[in-house]
Amino acid sequence: MAKDILDAIRKAEEDALNRELEARELAQKRIDDAHSQAKQLISNNQAKADAEAEKRCEAAKIEGENELIKAKEAADKKCSEIKTTADKNRDRVVKDAVDLILS
Repeated sequence: MAKDILDAIRKAEEDALNRELEARELAQKRIDDAHSQAKQLISNNQAKADAEAEKRCEAAKIEGENELIKAKEAADKKCSEIKTTADKNRDRVVKDAVDLILS
């Protein structure tokens, strides 16, 4: 009878150790899975952020090019106005300069 009790205790301890080992293995597997999922999530979010940044950079580039075109057109218009004004006044300025020199 005592042998049966000792065998039952040993069996219970062995079962407990086996369950503990299985629980540790399961816990480690869950940890590894969680790490893998976290890495994948980070990778996916980084890819999304990179794509969004690229999209915003492209939009900023296009906006900058449009602003450059507008600034060039405004500068061309202003230069044209200055040239027109200079052309209108050229004869008078030359005449006034000649009159000043001759007087």
